[in-house]
Amino acid sequence: MDLFSSIQQRVPFFVFRKFIQLHGMPSGQGYTGIFTAIESLTDQVLKARYVDLLLSMYTDHLNFGEKQLSLFRLENDQHAALLEILPGLTPEEGVASTEFPFYLDEADLLASSSEPTLVSVEGDDDGYTLTYSSKRFFTERVDVELEELDEEFQDRYKDFEEILAIRKRYRQFFDVVRVPRSRSEIEVRIDSPGHMRKKDVEIAEEKIEQVLQSLLGYALRGGVATLTSVNFFPLIDKLSKSTEGRICELGFITDGGGVKSSKMRRYEDDLRNEAYHKEGSKAAIITPYKIGVRWQLARSAEVVSNPELFIAGSARQLNGANAPVVKTATIAKCIDADDFNFVYKIVDQYLNSVN
Repeated sequence: MDLFSSIQQRVPFFVFRKFIQLHGMPSGQGYTGIFTAIESLTDQVLKARYVDLLLSMYTDHLNFGEKQLSLFRLENDQHAALLEILPGLTPEEGVASTEFPFYLDEADLLASSSEPTLVSVEGDDDGYTLTYSSKRFFTERVDVELEELDEEFQDRYKDFEEILAIRKRYRQFFDVVRVPRSRSEIEVRIDSPGHMRKKDVEIAEEKIEQVLQSLLGYALRGGVATLTSVNFFPLIDKLSKSTEGRICELGFITDGGGVKSSKMRRYEDDLRNEAYHKEGSKAAIITPYKIGVRWQLARSAEVVSNPELFIAGSARQLNGANAPVVKTATIAKCIDADDFNFVYKIVDQYLNSVN
């Protein structure tokens, strides 16, 4: 696939539109309208600049967009051994590596492997980034932007606040493994576009963990690798009591045994300030098990980005014999690496405050 087709398959329109506005690019109706407007530019220098910006945004999104974050701690000697072998890793031969960073066409996708295939190894001053491609058959709930629809449907659904579609299909995914030099851990970003089923994400996580175990086994020359998952669950209560961002979703139990879930639809609203929730919190002790936090980051005078963090435990975990554990946190709706790193630093800050 080419750049435009890959962007359309990869980047949520909500995020794409923000990027277009941020860089003052020509607008249009939906992806096709914007791509057509850029292709129609007669100023070839300006057109080339816009294409370069789109490529940068797209590669950022492969690395940071719509990801389920997992963190694994390593023993120092294992971390050192892993860093030693990474310069010698090379992408696997095949069409997935040849076409990277773009998506495979349908025929090549159907013929590709469902197992993670290493398609990119990038080193920098602070470590290495490994990208794995895989084919997955999955069910997703997709947010449909009103302006993507034909005019007839736009008029019919203009009063709807949210439109969702259910889609089942094979799709190519790009999972990212980051091994920093500065600390003994591995950062895993599982591709998680749209509203994927928890089971589909868990299967992808298991496969990448197997890849990590194989890498560590090779680095340790057959020695036993120790991967310790970081638990995100303690962050739920910490974030709910903080002033970070705006809480857009909260699942909690009350001291009276009630199981509640609240959502804030508008981006500027914060559940902490919602009258019903504030009064209820005064009348009962609440213990959260799930949280969504949304930020409003001023990226320019006109453009505000809205990166989101979701940490989803379950009410059952609060009543279990063992301490609750959540191994993943979702970071979504990032325009670029800056949005992702903003959220990641907050996650890291609160992890260090509870561990």
